[in-house]
Amino acid sequence: MAKSAVAQYDSLDVSALVEHAKDEVVTHSYVRRIPLPRSGGTLALVTLDNGKDHTRPNTLGPHGLVELRDTLRGLQAEARAKEISAVAITGSPFILAAGADLSKVGDIPDKSTGVLMVKLGHQTLGLLGEMGVPSFCFINGLALGGGLEVALNANYRTVSASAAALALPEVFLGLIPGWGGAWLLPT
Repeated sequence: MAKSAVAQYDSLDVSALVEHAKDEVVTHSYVRRIPLPRSGGTLALVTLDNGKDHTRPNTLGPHGLVELRDTLRGLQAEARAKEISAVAITGSPFILAAGADLSKVGDIPDKSTGVLMVKLGHQTLGLLGEMGVPSFCFINGLALGGGLEVALNANYRTVSASAAALALPEVFLGLIPGWGGAWLLPT
């Protein structure tokens, strides 16, 4: 049996990456369970929120990605146990996520630390496509870079008419969308 895209990173040690990002403004992953009246099932709704009174957009740094990964792994176990019938992800008001936390990119000490960040993003966002139940992304606002890649990794997505932007702006910085955008968007 072929290894899943996420399973290839099961032994990934991101402790050096997390240690490097001590002062990260963490975007947390809050979960609410919502009863689905017609099916009798339960939707696990993950809301990304950095708690900064929405004066700073949600970004995905190492701490936030590890928290989201652990949250999604827990929900994956709930899906296997038939405790939930779907998973959805959205953001705090007006913003899903502005992508990776680029404020520290210049401080990345070496290539291997940068590669760890890419692998952590693959591992985390890839879980959305391997939940065992349908996964949704409700794009309720701005979704840039890694924020759009969150949506692209889900099975289904919707976009609010009030969403300010959907884009992979890292290409204008000479960066290739590294968490799935380069191959998920064209398909």
